[in-house]
Amino acid sequence: MAGGNRKFFLILTCRIVKKHEDAFVRTTIELSDPLFREVKATAPRQGIRLKDYIAAALQDKLAMPQPAAEKHG
Repeated sequence: MAGGNRKFFLILTCRIVKKHEDAFVRTTIELSDPLFREVKATAPRQGIRLKDYIAAALQDKLAMPQPAAEKHG
């Protein structure tokens, strides 16, 4: 595909530990070619693995104050 129209898919595996059982959950995230290239290049520059960079980015986003949800009705 030309022109940066490729899409990359990341499969995230999460381990969920409950009393007396382990479970793994996977989800697929679609990233544009430019975003994937930027993330893939940035992680090693910061001296961390790609999966750790993505996890930290998600944690940072979740730590940001969330706007109040609009009420519909």
